[in-house]
Amino acid sequence: MLKQISGIILFLIVPATFLMAQNSHSPADLDQYQWENRLLLIFAPSDTSDFFHTQISEFEGRKKGFHDRDLKTLYLLGDGTSQVEGEPISVLATEQLYEDYNVPENTMTVILIGKDGTEKLRTGQLLTILKLFSVIDAMPMRKQEMNGGS
Repeated sequence: MLKQISGIILFLIVPATFLMAQNSHSPADLDQYQWENRLLLIFAPSDTSDFFHTQISEFEGRKKGFHDRDLKTLYLLGDGTSQVEGEPISVLATEQLYEDYNVPENTMTVILIGKDGTEKLRTGQLLTILKLFSVIDAMPMRKQEMNGGS
């Protein structure tokens, strides 16, 4: 009897767990943003890095511009808590993104990913808001958005 109950419970739990895993997205699962958002990946050794603070300061007060361009920001830190739009992501997910984008540890790298999921810009220098917005605004999909298209 106990074996039958255990079998029934296992039969119910395993598929439910599989379905939950299939339907839930980690904030670091970048595929979930494709065709909906552009992504700005800011890789830095830590959140105490001067360059990291300078880069973040460059974007302060630009929420409307980011929103208008469907731009989400990811802070990917070698040491510290990485985030997607303020939501923490795991060390494992951070390490995977470092590997996926071939970013060496202890370097500052900023990468812009288009809505199509491809890399549009990569720099190891300060990315100004003017440069960022001009690159995005030159994209065909963005031009269509600005002209009232979807």
